[in-house]
Amino acid sequence: MKAKKFWILTGVLAMCLGAICVASALTDNQRALKGIQDVGVVVVVTLTDDAVKAGLLKSQVQTDVELKLRRNGIKVLSQEEYGPILRINVVAVAVQSADKQYTFTHVCSVDFALNEYVQIMRSGENILASTWRMIGTVHAPQDIFSSYIRRHISDTLDMFLNDCLAANPKESPPKSKNNK
Repeated sequence: MKAKKFWILTGVLAMCLGAICVASALTDNQRALKGIQDVGVVVVVTLTDDAVKAGLLKSQVQTDVELKLRRNGIKVLSQEEYGPILRINVVAVAVQSADKQYTFTHVCSVDFALNEYVQIMRSGENILASTWRMIGTVHAPQDIFSSYIRRHISDTLDMFLNDCLAANPKESPPKSKNNK
């Protein structure tokens, strides 16, 4: 009987240790997303005149991001609702020849940041801070600039959603007795 209790206790401890190891495997970015169910979305696009001609529109980016969030189960907050804000800053400039007759490429910086109020432990102050952030710089010729940047934004949003899923795993439905 003592041997059976020993093995049961050993099994329970092994499961607890396994759960602790899985929980600690999350990155800081992932842990910061624990409990995220909804976000507001703010898109800021700053383009030079030549980059505007390349066709990137703020409304396209806003729609792309909001649609992908909704499809992945994250509610998009209206401007009147309070919650974390996913802010996407896009800054693009055209790289031109010295005489400005030719545009060689467009360079774009994309900064994703989840901003929310956090409490500083040492002082108890609440401040607005970025709890998840990803910054990238890309370049593309004018003819594919808009689609390329939108693809980069989509890929970065996939990283955000992947971190959300890692921090908030969906429970799998129980298996029926017929599907063993």
